[in-house]
Amino acid sequence: MTGIAGWPAQVIILKTAGWPDESLIRTAGALPGFTAALVGDADDVFWQSEQQVGTYEVFGRTWRHLPTVYDEAFECENVDTSGNVGRRTPAPGMWLWSAATMWFGPDAYRIVDREPLLALPVGSAPKPDGDLVRVDLFRLSDDINSIREAQREFRTWMRYDELEARGDELAASFNDPQIEIEHGDFPNGGIRRVIHWISNGLPSAKSVATSKRVVEFGPNGTQVRDETIEV
Repeated sequence: MTGIAGWPAQVIILKTAGWPDESLIRTAGALPGFTAALVGDADDVFWQSEQQVGTYEVFGRTWRHLPTVYDEAFECENVDTSGNVGRRTPAPGMWLWSAATMWFGPDAYRIVDREPLLALPVGSAPKPDGDLVRVDLFRLSDDINSIREAQREFRTWMRYDELEARGDELAASFNDPQIEIEHGDFPNGGIRRVIHWISNGLPSAKSVATSKRVVEFGPNGTQVRDETIEV
C-alpha cells in the first residue's frame, strides 16, 4: 500500500508463520529510501492500535472497560490508545512501533536519532551493518508483562510520543519525492511534466537519485518527450 496517515510512503506488509528471512530485509535495506523494517505480533499491534469502537463490535470484543476519547469531527467515542505502549503510530515515511525486532536504515534517521539506538537501556543492538541498525527488543515467546515493559522503555528512550506529536513538522523536512508533476508551457509543446527520480535503475527519493526520467504530455494527452538525464 502507499501512504501512512496522508504522508507518502511505500509499505510492504508480510504475514508469515515463522520468522521472516533476514536476507529479504537486508535486500530491502539496501534500496534507496529505505526507512525501517519491523517484525512482531500482528494481532497484538492491531488491537494495541485500534481506535474504532465499531471494529471491536464486529469482532465481538468488549471495549466499554477501555478508556475512550470523544471525536469531535465524527461525533463519536473512540478507544483511547495513547496509553498503549505496544501501539503503532504513524510518522512521515515509517511507523513508530516498539516491535520485537527492528531494522533502521539511513532514511529513518530523519525521524529517529541513530545514536540512542546504539545505547539502548533495554534489548540489544548488535554491531551495525553499515547504515543498517538492528534492534532486538524482546522475544515473542516472552511473557506479556515483560514485553510491555520493554516496549515502554524503548518508546520512552526513543521519544516516540514526542515524535508522534511533531508529525507535521517532521513531514516538512521529510519531503523527498520519488515522482514530481509540474504544469506549464514547456519547450516541446508539453503542458504537463512528470519527473521520475531513479537510482541504480530503481525508483528512489530525489535526494539520492542518480538520474531522472522526464516525461512530458501535450494538451491532448499525447506524449511529447521521454528523456532520462543523469543528475
